[in-house]
Amino acid sequence: MRCADVQKLVHLYLDDEFEEADRALLERHLLECSPCREMVAFEKSFKSSLRARIRRPMMPAEVRARLVQALDRADATHQGPVPRARGRVVVVGGSLMLAAGLAIVVGTVIREGDDSAIAIEAIRSHEKNLPVEIDGSEDKVKTFFAGRVPVPVHPPRLSVLGGSLVGARIGHLKGRDAAQIVYRVNNTPVTVHVFDAAGLPMSAPRKRILSDREIFVDSVRGYNVVFFRDRGVGYAFTSDLEENDMLRLVSTSLGQ
Repeated sequence: MRCADVQKLVHLYLDDEFEEADRALLERHLLECSPCREMVAFEKSFKSSLRARIRRPMMPAEVRARLVQALDRADATHQGPVPRARGRVVVVGGSLMLAAGLAIVVGTVIREGDDSAIAIEAIRSHEKNLPVEIDGSEDKVKTFFAGRVPVPVHPPRLSVLGGSLVGARIGHLKGRDAAQIVYRVNNTPVTVHVFDAAGLPMSAPRKRILSDREIFVDSVRGYNVVFFRDRGVGYAFTSDLEENDMLRLVSTSLGQ
């Protein structure tokens, strides 16, 4: 089994859609491969966090009763649904293929209206630690993004706590092109996403007021994400710095 196979099959594995022999193949690879082991651990934590945030609507008792009766009638005439098939992974020439008819979910789907997705997506981008496309001064970064993202990009100045600008790259947040600006603060990476916030709802477990603006704070898997809207432009600060330090960074950027 290869790393690419694990990346394709991680969601089936976490959803217990493997037979024992196939599970053993994947888990043998995880024992020997630290990057894949960390990736699986993150996806497991991510799925658990997402499930905890999504409220499942209750089905009305009357609708449920009608559905059960319809299923019973279909079963009595042998027209009911067949039991769910278990995903069977077939090893062919060292690569993995799924049995015909099985759909692979490559990534977790996040709905546009899911507010928590801002924090979760920001964390996923931060953790990838992709190389920057432009380094240098604030002016160079600002010029780089002109015409590449739909909002003006003014890199925040994070001189507080000894922050310095590393560089930037084009990223994505909530399905929209975004500026992804990387800093180091006290030798700790900080990622700032600048994106078009028009029409995006914002909410989080904690809310603060800084410089007359609503600031939303979320914590997931040891990371703190602070995000807000400023004249239609969205900003999301992500790091494993303490929450108070993150709020100081945001407060400094708002005072520019």
